[in-house]
Amino acid sequence: MRAFKGRFGIDYQMTPKDDALVYDALIFRSGKLSALAEVRVKRQKAPYPFLLMNTHKIRDLVKESERFGLPILFIIEVRELYSGRVEHVWMKLNPEMIPTWYKKVCGRKDRGDPFDVNEACFIPRNQFNIWQPLDNSSSML
Repeated sequence: MRAFKGRFGIDYQMTPKDDALVYDALIFRSGKLSALAEVRVKRQKAPYPFLLMNTHKIRDLVKESERFGLPILFIIEVRELYSGRVEHVWMKLNPEMIPTWYKKVCGRKDRGDPFDVNEACFIPRNQFNIWQPLDNSSSML
């Protein structure tokens, strides 16, 4: 989030880790609440042409966006495990794009949590904006 703050001149407040809250951060511009954000760190073995996000989570974020009259931002740090490359990407969620994304039931099965397997949206990587490739020592969060 620090990299995003510096690049776009915004302030942010991370929300408490609470199951009742759908979004991860509040975004402020000039002291005014301007957006809600979903913040992720993705670790990938290779660069993939898409990023996965839980379909139900996206729908819940759209509801919160409508409730508060604020846009939703996806802010993601992508770490490639073998190359060490770090990339920060972001997008403003356009609910009209959701039906165009490929969806499939998938998820982690290594932790024994049946709730980790859900329908996910495969969001094309080219729909995200790249803002700051960083060296290996830097971190967004």
